[in-house]
Amino acid sequence: MRAQLARVDAARDEAVRQWQSGRVPDHYYGANPQPVCVIPIGSLAELPLYGHRLDPKQVYGTFGVVGGDVTLWDPESGDAFPVPSDAVQVLFAGEGAPGAAIPRSCRS
Repeated sequence: MRAQLARVDAARDEAVRQWQSGRVPDHYYGANPQPVCVIPIGSLAELPLYGHRLDPKQVYGTFGVVGGDVTLWDPESGDAFPVPSDAVQVLFAGEGAPGAAIPRSCRS
């Protein structure tokens, strides 16, 4: 069990390193992180962000939508947070294939 947890920790650390170097991380057991741009459908100030911030010019990481929420990973803070998927438009940023370059920002 400990060996498996050590592999998971190592894979997570490698994914963060790849992202921080500007590359889409490798897939890991079906987890396929994707760089995305997120545009609020309504007012940004009215989004339920639970203490987090959303910058429409920033590229976030996501694994998709689960239970009506898109979970975003903020590479600047390292935090992950849910946003109701019906309150935002999520657009792929760049190619999204493992090893592909991650755009530095989203177009406004």
